[in-house]
Amino acid sequence: MIKKILTAIALCVAAQAHAAENCDTLLRAGNASLTIAETDSCVEVTVEDAAGRVTIAEPFPARGTVSSRQKSKRLAAQLWGNERMGWDIVSSMPLVGFVQASGCSECFDMGRSIELSWLQVLGVALRFYKSDCSLSAGLGISWRNYRTIPDLRLTADERGGVDFAPYDPDITLQSSRVKVFSLTLPVLFTQNLYFSPRHRLGYSFGPMLCFNTHGSLRSRWLDADGAKQRESTSRIARHKFTADLFAAVGMNGLSVYVRYSPMSVLTRGLDFASFSTGVVIDL
Repeated sequence: MIKKILTAIALCVAAQAHAAENCDTLLRAGNASLTIAETDSCVEVTVEDAAGRVTIAEPFPARGTVSSRQKSKRLAAQLWGNERMGWDIVSSMPLVGFVQASGCSECFDMGRSIELSWLQVLGVALRFYKSDCSLSAGLGISWRNYRTIPDLRLTADERGGVDFAPYDPDITLQSSRVKVFSLTLPVLFTQNLYFSPRHRLGYSFGPMLCFNTHGSLRSRWLDADGAKQRESTSRIARHKFTADLFAAVGMNGLSVYVRYSPMSVLTRGLDFASFSTGVVIDL
């Protein structure tokens, strides 16, 4: 029995590099075979030869933790890495939320103003495996649709300035909105905290640079005779670049986010910041 235990110890030293890479390791030395198996509660070392089999089970400490590198649910492909860190190509999931025009909140309806974004269509991330955190940057897209309350109509002047306009009391307003589409460049720090193998708390935060490539206005109403009327234009004055702040927190892949835009997208007429909140599928 003692001989088998000593053989197990000697083979453990020889198989240490293999055991760090595989959950189950099988090694043979002469007539003896060594099997190392890792479970949720212990590591089992089994030595078997012609005389029989010996199994030693070493339980994990009651207050100890077992850490391992796990693949993210995001699309990821490693560019370079070692045991401490690595560069990955990443892609994150879409965001769906509601946006409000801060400063004109009494004129816009947040419940009908929708924001659709893809935080990082394609990006790179520097991951630190021991602390399970990362710093990422990538190209994303964002679409924000600001809708007014039912009693207000938006209009644009010849210089692209957007403002509210009076209308005939006999008309019936159907909808009025300003839409902005942007290419975004978020730079985010992400941290994951594991309370158990199945419970993960994660959070992300960082700045976001927005390149506002398109903006448009559209108003629809019915005149006094019931005929449909429409005013629309894509020539609205807007800032080409704005900067936002982004943060998200979630548990087990279901997260909520907030996004604040202190800079107004519009350059003439209405001047308002933006605040949005919603859900992101994966953090």
